[in-house]
Amino acid sequence: MKLSDETYFNLSKIAYENDYLKIGKTIRTGEGDYYKVVNSIDGDSGLQAICVVTLREYQDYNAGKTKSYNNMVFVSRGTEPAKLKDVKAGVGLLTSKTEGQFDDYDRFVHSTLKKYDVKDYSFTGHSLGGALAQYEAVKHTKPATTFAAARAYNKLTDAEQAKAKKGDYWNLIKDLRHQDDVVGSLPPNALLFYPTYFMERNQSASLLDKAGIGGHLAGTFEGCFGANGSAEMLYKPDDIRRLGTSIQQLGTDCLSDVERFLISFRNEQELRMQELKSKYLGRLSGDLNLLTEYEIEDALHDVAQSKSNGVPVVFNTDMLENVLEQLKHEKVAWQDFGRRIVDAGNSIERNDGELAHILKTDLSAMMRS
Repeated sequence: MKLSDETYFNLSKIAYENDYLKIGKTIRTGEGDYYKVVNSIDGDSGLQAICVVTLREYQDYNAGKTKSYNNMVFVSRGTEPAKLKDVKAGVGLLTSKTEGQFDDYDRFVHSTLKKYDVKDYSFTGHSLGGALAQYEAVKHTKPATTFAAARAYNKLTDAEQAKAKKGDYWNLIKDLRHQDDVVGSLPPNALLFYPTYFMERNQSASLLDKAGIGGHLAGTFEGCFGANGSAEMLYKPDDIRRLGTSIQQLGTDCLSDVERFLISFRNEQELRMQELKSKYLGRLSGDLNLLTEYEIEDALHDVAQSKSNGVPVVFNTDMLENVLEQLKHEKVAWQDFGRRIVDAGNSIERNDGELAHILKTDLSAMMRS
């Protein structure tokens, strides 16, 4: 059973309410679905988390109709800063004080899975809770949908970080965030090893707006989901398609201009060298009568670096040809990148906002080349 973005968000939001940190508590999400808390933790490290199953599964399990749960969701609570002075706590992933929460959460997840026979499960959370969800998603190779999450990369083992660099977890985790929130970029030295998407945000105001991070609060996500529960993206399909088309045009126009300039330069140089040769050959019957045509050609060859279409020229033709060849490849690359962005816009419409892996392109590497 695949849950919607909105369901994951509602579970993440409910985790902030202390009343739901109790086993057996019934949860009603905004979509009208019911869940039951089957395990919870309120640890000394500050960790607060629950795991839930649907009410139907809970009832069937307790009635003895089934001995396992088909789907379970682990929900880790973050820090919900209501005042400016609490912002530091809101990005507590940066401090050593949160180390125990990651260890405690790992033990909590393992003990829950040991206690119950669970066929499939996933993770979610907001802020620090999102980082905890990402951490466990990697540990168990299970999906996570997070909101305004800090990056968990630095908490991973060396082996896990190596896999993250290769993109092994790219399709495992997705984070939804707002533009006016820097937490998703923290810690600054942590690799972003999963796709992150900018969502629409509501107009709810808080003191954090003055600090430029008002979009970090969980409440700013409310009401920003479509009828089917998918997140409403900040950048709409048409915007993305226009961007892709612009990139294709940029690659065609700018690189073609450079290509035309270089070809024009080569042709101009050939013409000027031919004119220069003709000029000196015309003087063989005058002031250069002591020279021969071969000597003039030798003199031109001495000052030339190479030949272009049989004409001695004062530039490196091999280098120019290499650049022209590279430009052809770059034009194809930019066209392909633009096409994939257009496809991404189409993919949003087809798949209700999930881009999957289509934009996994290192644009910075293209720019450097």
